[in-house]
Amino acid sequence: MNNNPILSNQRNINIYALAWMTIMAFHASIFHFYYKLPLDWSIGDAIVFDCSFAFLAIGFWFAIRYMNIEQIGLWNQITCHVAAAVIFILIWIGSGYFLLDLLAPLDPVYVTFLQIALPGRIFYGLLYYCVIVLIYYLHIYYLSYNQKLIREAELNTLVKESELSLLKSQLNPHFIFNSLNSISSLTLSNPSLAQEMIIKLSSYIRYALKQEKNELVTFSEELDYTRLYLSIEKVRFGDKLDFHSTCPVATLSAKIPNMLVQPLLENAIKHGVYESVSPVKITLESYLDNNVLHLKLTNDVDPDCIPQKGTGIGIRHVQERLQLIYGKRDLLQIRKENHRFIAELTIPQ
Repeated sequence: MNNNPILSNQRNINIYALAWMTIMAFHASIFHFYYKLPLDWSIGDAIVFDCSFAFLAIGFWFAIRYMNIEQIGLWNQITCHVAAAVIFILIWIGSGYFLLDLLAPLDPVYVTFLQIALPGRIFYGLLYYCVIVLIYYLHIYYLSYNQKLIREAELNTLVKESELSLLKSQLNPHFIFNSLNSISSLTLSNPSLAQEMIIKLSSYIRYALKQEKNELVTFSEELDYTRLYLSIEKVRFGDKLDFHSTCPVATLSAKIPNMLVQPLLENAIKHGVYESVSPVKITLESYLDNNVLHLKLTNDVDPDCIPQKGTGIGIRHVQERLQLIYGKRDLLQIRKENHRFIAELTIPQ
């Protein structure tokens, strides 16, 4: 923001030069055709006064850049600009007369014209001053606005990451506590299975910690994570847990929030496998359509079983994560039909 916007790049310099060349052409035309001055006088007047103004106007930036309204106040700033404009006009007109006299002796007729044109020259000098100062202030406002947007975006990102981390910190212990309860039950009834479950749980935790820094992973990685989770639950439920997946190769490279499927599987196991006395089939299907990954998780539900009451923390956290990441609330659809529980995810790519 400290760099003069006119001198910041060649494009701006070219635009600035072209603007003043246009002003000079208009200036010379008015003096020659309206005031009937000789063409060489008109061109010389335009070149001297407009070029000197253009050169001096570049310096406005350095005063404006350090005139902070919040520090000196609005009225003090206006007073400073009025004083600066008066001083600038005096320097500009004085230097113009000096340059004209230096380049060639002034004709008495032209000197008389300069005196007559002085009020008008002061007027358009003040007009140019106000326009250039306004452009500088608009540039400062534009840069400040962009920086504000960047800061807000960074802050929103930090807030979102914090919320996502909070959700994960709540979700991971939720599963781990359930697993530890299962291990505790198996310790007496089947110590070998308890030991196997501890080993797989430790692998699960290492995997979860490894993925903690990556919000999005490939669906292939998520499937690995899913199978690791199911291997733990398989120790607990044995043949009662019957899992099948139909995931075409084309879907494996799609991006998906990490550890997103596991809470849905946990919900399917809790409400499908836990109370059932017969094997419960859980299927996971995936396909890509219009650059959107679709996942469908289906599990059988025993109509004779009393539904398990839970906190719904897993489903709720999945919905909240999808809302935070994609800004949509309808990416998870859940329904029950024909003794089957169905959860459908749509993940934009």
